[in-house]
Amino acid sequence: MMDHGRIPPPESTKRRLEPSLALPAYRYVPGVLPHPFRDPDGHDHLAVVDLPDPAWTPAMDWCDNPHHRYALDLFEHRFYWESHEVWEAVWLLLPRPSPERETIQALIQVAAATLKRHMGSERAPATLTARAVERLQRARLAGPVVCGVCIDALLTHLEQRPEWPELVVSGDGFERPER
Repeated sequence: MMDHGRIPPPESTKRRLEPSLALPAYRYVPGVLPHPFRDPDGHDHLAVVDLPDPAWTPAMDWCDNPHHRYALDLFEHRFYWESHEVWEAVWLLLPRPSPERETIQALIQVAAATLKRHMGSERAPATLTARAVERLQRARLAGPVVCGVCIDALLTHLEQRPEWPELVVSGDGFERPER
């Protein structure tokens, strides 16, 4: 049987959105590598990056939200567990119900599904992906881009290439050159 926890993900060629915040030392895979927070040898990426509080306010533009930009970077560079952790801090502050909350929760579920698939699970990724698709379809009612994420592009990726989905971000703020 193949050890899915040790299969390296394909390298991302995407430009970093928040290059001032370092990527973690390793991609956490449960049961394979030290837990980032609980293990003394863990990378504890959130302790070494300077993310402002709060993670979200109604006045924040998604393109300028460092938490969201960093989570997008983490996801695109295949740090699925870590992106989930950063998005969760944002998700907890979003109003219920809202397309933004649906979108961020869907991104969390896509990250979890991708990690589970990478670990060799079969059932959990399908369930998580189906839930994420439902959320994205509800969010899409607000428009084609929510939280800077192109909903249709993500839905297409989840259908055609669920092993390593990619996000397409849209908006002037996401197009800034690297700092």
